Amino acid sequence: MARIASRSWTSAEILRLRELLDVGISAAAAAIALKKSIITVRAKAKVLGCPFQTRAGNDRLVSSQRSIVPTYFFDTKDGVTVRDSVGVSFRLDSEAIEHSKMLAGEIRLKGPVNEADLRICVVSESGREVHVELVSPDAADVPENSAGMIRSP
Repeated sequence: MARIASRSWTSAEILRLRELLDVGISAAAAAIALKKSIITVRAKAKVLGCPFQTRAGNDRLVSSQRSIVPTYFFDTKDGVTVRDSVGVSFRLDSEAIEHSKMLAGEIRLKGPVNEADLRICVVSESGREVHVELVSPDAADVPENSAGMIRSP
């Protein structure tokens, strides 16, 4: 039987794992963010000397001094989806939405946006789509519904 070769950890992945451990993310969420198995992520955290701590079957870090800050991913879509594999941590959905608006503004400033349907999709670490921000210059003219989602013109 052929053995499946494992992929080594890059220094960027180790740094990201340490950041995730610092904010108290679960092993499952860290595995998704790093695109590795939960077993691999748990083992690496243990080797690094900061294993995931559990209580009553819960993977969340239990500490009165640390709070759990969710990671949001900012995928871009224009017919083809480009996934954000790193993400940014924010305490609230509204902070992640504001960040997506800032990103869209930066893209507009860097040059003409040729794709009228270019969007930044804010996705929570659980995979829930939180918000969609149009990048096109006409995006300011598009109304939002009460959930903060862009309505089709």
